[in-house]
Amino acid sequence: MPVLTVEAMPVAQPVTIECVAEVSRRYQIPVALLGGVLAQERGRLGQSSPNKNGT
Repeated sequence: MPVLTVEAMPVAQPVTIECVAEVSRRYQIPVALLGGVLAQERGRLGQSSPNKNGT
């Protein structure tokens, strides 16, 4: 398995409404559902944190 380095990782960018609309259209997922997931996850740009259950 290849090792990812910081240099190989894409630059994180804020989620825009255009991005959400494109994902909704491409994968046929309701915009409201995507918005709900984004609101629930509450991540920060560039942040990675494990769940309390270790996943």
